[in-house]
Amino acid sequence: IQIQYTIDGDVVPAEELDRIQDRINKYEARVKEILGGASGSAYDKSLHIYNTVCKTVSYRSGSNDQNAYGALVEGKAVCAGYARAYQDLMNRAGIKTWFIGGEANNGSYTVSHAWNVSWIDGDCVYTDTTWGDKSTISYDYFNRSKEVFDADHFPDSGYNSKLGSCG
Repeated sequence: IQIQYTIDGDVVPAEELDRIQDRINKYEARVKEILGGASGSAYDKSLHIYNTVCKTVSYRSGSNDQNAYGALVEGKAVCAGYARAYQDLMNRAGIKTWFIGGEANNGSYTVSHAWNVSWIDGDCVYTDTTWGDKSTISYDYFNRSKEVFDADHFPDSGYNSKLGSCG
């Protein structure tokens, strides 16, 4: 008898399972650390999570730059990694948050981009942690209205229908 482990259909050697579990443990410890400082209202929690992501993640490419692990454990990510980290932290804090992919105009040109939308205190608000990560944290794209985001953030088709009244 030979036991095989698979992830997404790919066979994973048994010796890799320890490495995978180590990564899971590191990620869960980091999430617990961040959420340990998140208290108060949903807005207060979202502000803590936003500030933490903006302060601790650097915009850099790497092997995990598209995911929350790269952002939260390795401290580097591109926009998708920032948005996935924010989404996971917010959802674990009890605040419904979704990832949105699309394009955004940064003032010079339009680029592929990712950001989030959340339900906070009965309001649908949009947040872009990547654009908040500056030498001094910017709040221009923190918990803002759809109208503010519609000016320069353009979701891929299908996101609005998935978000229902929050789209």
